[in-house]
Amino acid sequence: MGNEVNQPTEKLTHLQRFGIFFFRKRETTIVFWAAIVIFGITCYTTLMQRQGFPNVDVPISIVSGTYFVNDKQKVDSEAAGPAGRIIKALPEVKTVSSQASANFFLLTIEYKDGTSSAQGNALVSNALTTANALPKTATLVFKAIDAGRFAEQSDLLLSVSSKNDLSPQQLQFRAQAVALKMQELAGVKNVTTLTQIEQGVNPVNGSVATEQRSFDRIGYHDASGAIEFHNSATVGLQANPSTDALKLYDEVVAKIDALKNDSNFSDVRVTISADFAENIRSQISNLQINLLEGLLVVIVVSCLLISWRAGLATALSMATVLLMTVAALWASGTSLNTITLFALILSLGLIVDDTTIMVEAIDAASGTASSKAEIVSRAIKRVARASLSGTLVTMLAFAPMIFVSGILGSFIRILPISIILALFVSLLVSLTLVPFFGHFLVRTGTPKKTRNPVAIAEKWLARKLAAHVRAGRESRSKRFLYGGSALLFSLLLFLGSVPYFGKLKFDIFPNTKDSNQLNVMLTFPDGETIEQAEAISDKADIIIGDTLGKNLRRLAYESSGSTTSATADIQLLSFKLRSIKSPELVASLQTAFNNFEGARIKVNQVDAGPPKDDYPFAIRIFDPDSVKADKLAQSMKSFLDGLQVKRVNGTSAKINRVQISNNARLLRNQGDSYVQVSAGFDATDTSALLDPAQKLVEAHYSESAVSPYGISKEKIVFNFGSEANNQDSFKSMLFAFPVLLVIMFLLLLFQFRSLLQPLLIFIAIPFSFFGVAAGLYYTNNPLSFFVLVGFFALIGIAVNNTILLTDFANQAHEAGADKYEAMAQAVRARFRPLITTSLTSVVALIPLALSDPFWQSLAVTLIFGLLSSTLLVVVAFPYLYLIVEWLRAFGRRSTRRLRGRSS
Repeated sequence: MGNEVNQPTEKLTHLQRFGIFFFRKRETTIVFWAAIVIFGITCYTTLMQRQGFPNVDVPISIVSGTYFVNDKQKVDSEAAGPAGRIIKALPEVKTVSSQASANFFLLTIEYKDGTSSAQGNALVSNALTTANALPKTATLVFKAIDAGRFAEQSDLLLSVSSKNDLSPQQLQFRAQAVALKMQELAGVKNVTTLTQIEQGVNPVNGSVATEQRSFDRIGYHDASGAIEFHNSATVGLQANPSTDALKLYDEVVAKIDALKNDSNFSDVRVTISADFAENIRSQISNLQINLLEGLLVVIVVSCLLISWRAGLATALSMATVLLMTVAALWASGTSLNTITLFALILSLGLIVDDTTIMVEAIDAASGTASSKAEIVSRAIKRVARASLSGTLVTMLAFAPMIFVSGILGSFIRILPISIILALFVSLLVSLTLVPFFGHFLVRTGTPKKTRNPVAIAEKWLARKLAAHVRAGRESRSKRFLYGGSALLFSLLLFLGSVPYFGKLKFDIFPNTKDSNQLNVMLTFPDGETIEQAEAISDKADIIIGDTLGKNLRRLAYESSGSTTSATADIQLLSFKLRSIKSPELVASLQTAFNNFEGARIKVNQVDAGPPKDDYPFAIRIFDPDSVKADKLAQSMKSFLDGLQVKRVNGTSAKINRVQISNNARLLRNQGDSYVQVSAGFDATDTSALLDPAQKLVEAHYSESAVSPYGISKEKIVFNFGSEANNQDSFKSMLFAFPVLLVIMFLLLLFQFRSLLQPLLIFIAIPFSFFGVAAGLYYTNNPLSFFVLVGFFALIGIAVNNTILLTDFANQAHEAGADKYEAMAQAVRARFRPLITTSLTSVVALIPLALSDPFWQSLAVTLIFGLLSSTLLVVVAFPYLYLIVEWLRAFGRRSTRRLRGRSS
């Protein structure tokens, strides 16, 4: 093969040997690459199971029971209470709470770490059976909780309705018939009918007693476009482990079509009321569109700043990285679900770094040696070590998310694992496939003078920046003028971020700018019957249909209607097809319900992340005397209603809804009875409001203020439900972050063998603060979980830039250049890849920010943070490097003087 594949004569590093192997073994690399691509495509299109969310078996289970005595006190004392005491005594149980009503009771059990809900159910069932402490006529139903499924256990829900006004019993019977038909499907593991009618034995006379406990409804457009609402029954389908959500959906649609032609089902209509298929198809489409847009951006930017060959090589490398990542996820048993798709889309902005850096280094080394192999080898030596460190730092930046605790951690843990895997693969591809591409990347002969105006401008700017760095060596005044101006500019931007951060709201899972889902929550007055609750819901449905009109696709109550409350889950027309955004629809609906009689109504937007409580701020008053507890609860209700709550940043929100727990239910936690006062805010940033609201209540209800009620202040306990769990999970991630920073520091300490240079490299992180804060403020995005994810990604890209500059300057310094010349060479040589990687990431993220509201806050964090950090890295960082080098030299001189004196 001639000198095309000659080995370089210089002593090679391990990374050089690794890369040159794939350059030399041309046929082997082609076969290996083709195999990876084909296997990756097969995994993506065929092998990987599609899911809505990964299976999350949370350590919580629910035990529902019936005891037909028509007396909540008896249900509590004879069934719920004894069951709660037995369960509480189990060593695996963390907490147990109960609700008792006239004929029903509900136990919610949270287990300690290491016990799943299924295991807990077995333990609880055995303990209750062994104790034999419950009445013989009491019945129990155990439900394990999977937080990634509908109704805690289903992958798809069906509504069975009829225009013939069938009774709830008749609808439930017809739903059971539909369930039997659905059980025939090959992709279905289990089918359940969500029970509306409870049946039991009256302990007084032994007769069979039945009572309707809940109601379902379905709303949809008929053939003429008008909206119809009907009573319904809900059927839940659980897929086989090997069946993905798209296959299940297609099977169910085919079966529904078959039932339409079956005379045995002519009296009912079967409708899919909840499924993951549409969301998965949308996300897969987004991934593919953003991949194509990202590859196009890479090609265009690389053509403008490097060459068309570089653009093609980088695009092919990025596509290979994604396919290899998908193959690795499949091999590990991971499905293609909402979380992994999220990770793959986010990875598009990260994996461009390694490949672009190596491609640019090979292009820049063209003409510096006689053989292509030596050119590729020199390029690897120049950037591989820095690229390795930068990638490891980025991987470590995402590691804190692995340590998120609680249910949230169970959901999102696959996200950082997928991103870390993609980053590792991108590093591997940059050291294998990109050197192989050196066969056509390396330009032989005398380089032609470029006529590309963008490339000319880049080279001119790089020379100017390098000249300013060199000027400090020749003139003290210029040293202070250029260096001082750059450092002052960076300080002003850093300080300028403080007021912006102060103005930002904080909400762990905020509402996005648009969503395809809403829910309407109805809270009924005490003493309502199930028939009255249904009648009130009928009126609400009409208002919903009239207000939303053609924007309403589907409405469903999925066993959510009861005598106390009901929730209508609303599927809107896709935001891509409607002109009005979901927050406007929420406002219109809430206005339409302003004078509604019969229920308190709250309209919510449904977004990614855990569902939000309608009444997130709750106070529990523990006392066995419910009369005393209720009096204090009434006082607290009056105090909270309309209360202004001030956030840390000085702005305020108001408590606009307050309720006391329904008198028809007796509540207990850990065996102690309580009355609950619940409140909600007129703002969505719940995370920022709970703590100040608690302080206001604690200040008002001091020990002396509650003593007249005969209740001690210790009996008043605040409960923030799912928001408290989210905040605990969020804090666990923040606690892990400093530990990972220390590990990053040690990694850089090992590479640079300096205490100061790793600290200098970390300066890229605060360099991004101004862009992040200003970007979030002007786009009206709060600080949130998604912002934190974007910031972790930003750390990797920004720190990688300073690693590249520092490593190149160190190499030049070791080759004999003084510190000024070393940094000047680094600025001139590294300016193009630094700008290319940052610009590529920014431009590739813009369509993502504009195409889907879900991505906006994350994309804004990355885009504006990168712009801010990149600007300060090229303008201010070189002078900080010179200062650090002066300090290191001063330290060495001082050490030598001390040693001289001691000798």
